[in-house]
Amino acid sequence: MNAQLAAIIDQIPTTTTLDKYQPTSFEDDKFGTVFNYNRTLSDGIGQSLATVNRSIAISRQPKAATPWHLHNYIELTFVLRGSAKLYLDNQVLDITTGQLLLIGQQTIHTIKLADKAAIVFNIAITGTFLTQERLAMLQNIRTVAKLLFSILQNTHAQPLTYLKFNAEQQPQIDNTLTELICDYYQPCLGSQALIDLNILKLLVQLVRLRQSQQQATIVNQSSDIFDMLIYIENHFQDLSLTQMAQTFHFHPNYLSAKLKLATGRTFKQLIALQRLNTAANELTYTNLPVATIAERVGYLDTSYFYHEFKRLFGVTPTQYRQNA
Repeated sequence: MNAQLAAIIDQIPTTTTLDKYQPTSFEDDKFGTVFNYNRTLSDGIGQSLATVNRSIAISRQPKAATPWHLHNYIELTFVLRGSAKLYLDNQVLDITTGQLLLIGQQTIHTIKLADKAAIVFNIAITGTFLTQERLAMLQNIRTVAKLLFSILQNTHAQPLTYLKFNAEQQPQIDNTLTELICDYYQPCLGSQALIDLNILKLLVQLVRLRQSQQQATIVNQSSDIFDMLIYIENHFQDLSLTQMAQTFHFHPNYLSAKLKLATGRTFKQLIALQRLNTAANELTYTNLPVATIAERVGYLDTSYFYHEFKRLFGVTPTQYRQNA
């Protein structure tokens, strides 16, 4: 932890209160009273989503245990020091220094710090953050990124409640998180732009981390939808449903239904989406002939590639390249 970050943390009050409003609540048969935290917490230094017109807010997790709650934004929780427990429906997740959790919108949960020395931060990311312009900046990982945020935003029948990232010994991710906190709590010229860019950078780093960890381990039935999307992204050129089902040790019909339920798209649609987004990227950043690009992404019939590309993007590949 660098000196600037340590100084910021020392200034943050030991208690955190809701930002001048009383949250609504409802009674749940399983959890009891559940609060709607549809505004972020204010820690007295940083500004919450309620006080400024922004799509990102950062706050330190209070030392006192929070009640059961949910919110209408995605929350990225990370541990700078010590450990904490995330309580979900029938699950308790231990998170320690260097680990991050992406918690989906409308997910009922609570977090408890292991001790008073623990330091945990939360980044609130609203649904308005991942615009088409920002997705375009992600280029070839935008398919996974868009689907990931769509699932976490609870837009499908079976929402993804959380994703856990083991980022211990990852100095690049540590540096990005440090820059986010410093720019947020000690803003100066260009800080908001840097915060937005660092959120995108962090997303890319987490996707890369998950890819490397997936390649280093045997894929099994504990793999979640995010792992499956990354697998599609790595093998989309000639991947079949049967091949993927064998890799993840599922029956093809079960895997197909699982993907459809979580993403709203069939296996075939996910493959096509990845192929066409990759083709769009190559049209923008290479001078390769359209027929070559079509073949590289898995289309042997160039006419069919033209048809599918125009159906998704509204223009032909040639027009897309001219407008890029």
